[in-house]
Amino acid sequence: MNDSNGDLLYFSERLNYERLFGDMMAPPFDPAEQKVSFSEAVGIAHDYAIYQTWPIEHQWKETVIPQSEYSLRAVKRDLHAVSLNRAYKGGRYLADKFDVYVDRKTGEVMGHEVHWSKTNFIIPGDIIASQAATAKYKQFQPVLDWTETNNKRLAYSLDGLTGYLTESEKNKWSPKYNQNLAKKRLLALYELEMVFTPDFKGNATAKYDFVIKQDVPLFYSGVVPAIDANTGEWVDFLGSAISQPIPPASEWLVDQAVPVGQTGYKAAVTWNNELLTLNNEPLIHNGSTLVPFRELLNKLNAKIGWDPEKRKVTASKDVTSIEFTIGSSTAYINGKARQLGTPAIIQKGHTYIPARIVLEAFGAKVDWDNDSRLVLVNTDKAIPKLTPLQLKQFRFQAHINWAEKQ
Repeated sequence: MNDSNGDLLYFSERLNYERLFGDMMAPPFDPAEQKVSFSEAVGIAHDYAIYQTWPIEHQWKETVIPQSEYSLRAVKRDLHAVSLNRAYKGGRYLADKFDVYVDRKTGEVMGHEVHWSKTNFIIPGDIIASQAATAKYKQFQPVLDWTETNNKRLAYSLDGLTGYLTESEKNKWSPKYNQNLAKKRLLALYELEMVFTPDFKGNATAKYDFVIKQDVPLFYSGVVPAIDANTGEWVDFLGSAISQPIPPASEWLVDQAVPVGQTGYKAAVTWNNELLTLNNEPLIHNGSTLVPFRELLNKLNAKIGWDPEKRKVTASKDVTSIEFTIGSSTAYINGKARQLGTPAIIQKGHTYIPARIVLEAFGAKVDWDNDSRLVLVNTDKAIPKLTPLQLKQFRFQAHINWAEKQ
C-alpha cells in the first residue's frame, strides 16, 4: 500500500499452491486419459480470470508455458499450466502474470498464482507496427552454433544455443542450408506484439517485439526450435528431430519476407486448402498458368493415356473424357471441341496443361490468386474459402519450398 494515499501498489495471491506440485519421479501422464485440450484449458483460464474479484484492474493475454514431463516447476503432470500475462490496450505486460492450473481430465481449475503491480502504461504516439516489423526483420540474423550433447549438430537459431563454436570453427564448417531461408523460417516461430517494458519506477513503455507463438514446440527449458544447418530439419536443444508441426508464418513476416511480386516461384497449387508439393513446378506460358499434367490428373484419380506418335494426351474419369494434342489450341471434352487460351506444351520431358479448362472438366473448381500466384483447386464444395491470411501463409511456404530446390 502507498503510505500517502492508500493506493494498492502490489498484489499477490496463491490458491491451492502446495497441492499443485507432484512427484518428479511419478510416471508420465497418459495422453489417452486427457479429455481437455490445451486450447480448451486456455479458454477456461481466461473465463476463470475474468470472474475473479480481486481489488485490481486486470486484463489478460495467454502466453506459452512449456508442457513437459521435465517441467522446471514440477507441476503435477495431470494439469494444464496456462500462463496469462497482464494486458493493456491489447499490449502484453510480461512483468505481471496469472498462472492457472486446469485438470486435463475434468477441466476443473485446481489452483492459481497471480502477481500484479500498480503500473503507469505509456504508449508512444509514433509507435507503428509495420515499421517495427521492418526493423525487427532486418536486424535479426540466425546464430550458427552447435546443438548440445548426444545429437550434436551444426544449427541455426535466433536466440543462440549453448554449444561452443569458435570463430575458427565457424570458418571451417560450410553449412549447406541457406542462412537467409533459415532466418525466414525461424522468424515464423514468433508473433510481433505490442509489449510493455518496465523501468522499475512504476512506468512501462510500449514497443513492438517478438513473442513466441502459442503452438511452437518448446524444449522443456523453454528453448525454441533450431534448424539443422546442413539438412534444414527442425531440431530441438539436443539436436533431436522435431516431429510436432511448426505454426504457419504470421502476416507481418510474410509481408517482409515474401512481399507481393517477389515470389521466386512462377505459380503454386493448393488442393482443397492444402499446398501441394509437386515434383514439377507450374509454368506461366503466354499469360496462362500451366500445371504438370500427370501429377494433377493423378490427384483426381483419372485414367491417363499418351500417344507419342500423335503427341496426344487423353484422360478419363467416370463419364468424362478429355483429349488434346501438344501444341494445339483445341481440346476435346466428351468429343466436343473447346478452344484453349494456351495449348499444352512439353518442357524438359514433362507435359503441362492449362489448369482451369482441364480440371474443371472433371468437376473441380479452379480459381487464381494473383498476389500469391496460387492456383486454387477445390473438389469439395463444403470446404470453406481460404482467408487472405491463409493465402499469404501459402505464399510464404510455397516460396520456401521453391527456394529449397534451388
